[in-house]
Parts: sequence; structure tokens; C-alpha cells
Amino acid sequence: MDLEPSVLSGDASLARSVLVYLSSSECAEHRVRGDRPALGIVSGPASWAELQTLGQLIEHVDCVFVGGDLAAVLDPDRPVGSCAFDVDPELRRRAQQLRARMAWLGREMMFPVDLIVAARLEAGAAHHVVSVEACPPRAIVTDCGPASINQLFSRIRAAKAVVWTGLLGAFDLPPFCAGTAATARLVARLTCEGRLTSGAYGKSTAQAIHSLKLERDFTNVSSSTYRW
Repeated sequence: MDLEPSVLSGDASLARSVLVYLSSSECAEHRVRGDRPALGIVSGPASWAELQTLGQLIEHVDCVFVGGDLAAVLDPDRPVGSCAFDVDPELRRRAQQLRARMAWLGREMMFPVDLIVAARLEAGAAHHVVSVEACPPRAIVTDCGPASINQLFSRIRAAKAVVWTGLLGAFDLPPFCAGTAATARLVARLTCEGRLTSGAYGKSTAQAIHSLKLERDFTNVSSSTYRW
């Protein structure tokens, strides 16, 4: 798979190579075999904008990893973070509609199974790993935990295409950049090896990838919001 990486500042439509793969007979054959070749990664606040992005993405990918406060809205049985209390009921209703849509489409949704919890939201703050079930409702969650990242890595390695929008943790506050940085490096390496077609979208995601000097190793990076 010989891909020409592109770094865009405005147009966030999928890179042509991503679109070509998702529409290809190869992708269809993988799906017939029961594989899930197209992976979406969406992480961020519990907002209408994030739900709109997710709603577009689930129409085209086979599996979505959902992180950040968005995960707590979509997985109400395990609410953590501030959004466990302070979310518009209409937003919650829309989130559950999206879950129902994913189930109807036969898509899979993954959530973090463990989290990094810090004493304060600042660089170098004391922190520890907790399971999602054991996480206090108003804890300061700063990153996905190691078990969550390992699960995500397994899906990335099995995928043929990855569409990513949103940081997995507080990237600007080391060491809470670890989950995002490790994920970006894996996606970049697999893309360079010709094993993956990759698109990264949104200002924060693009800035993080740029700061890691990986923008040329993705198929497509755009600072604009993902759209189909």
C-alpha cells in the first residue's frame, strides 16, 4: 500500500486513500469473513459536536473506541468524571440513540477499562491507575490506563484503516500525554509499513501529532473537524 501522506489545514474530508479502502472489495471481503477492518477512535468532552462526529463515523467504521467524558455519556452504567452529573438530558438521549444505531448496524463500541486519576489537573501531579468500576464519580481523569491502551493497540494492529479524532488524555500535561503519544506512534509506524491507512482530525489531535513530528507518517492529518 503505497500512500502519499498529506497534511491539511482546512479540508477534513477523508483522505482519498481511506475512502478508497472503505469502499473496496478488499474491505468487503474482510467484513464477510467477520473481521472488523475499519476502526474509529473518538475521545473528548460530552458535547453535541462530539456526538455529531461520532454519528457520522459509525456509518462507515466497524468498531469505535470512545474515550474522555464522551465515554461516560455513551456508557451510563459506568459514569465517571464531571459528565456523570452535569449533562443535558437531551444529550444523553441522543447518545443512547447513537448506541442503538450502532447495535442495529452491527458495529462494536469499546470503552476504556481503566483510567489514570490525578490529584490535580497539572503537569507532574501525583496519579494512579484505577479500573473504571472503582473510579470515584468526580475523579480528575487525565488519561486512559495501560489496560485500555493495550486493548486499543490490539484493535489498531488488526485494522486496515483508522480514523481518529480527539485526544485520549491531557496531552499538554506530562505524563498524561502517554496514551495519545503511544497511540500516535503505533498508528504512524503501521502506516509507514504499509499495513494501515490512517486519518487524524480535529485541532487538538492534529497539534498533538505535529508536536510528536508524526504528521508525515499518517495518511491524512487535518486540524478541521472530521466529516464524511
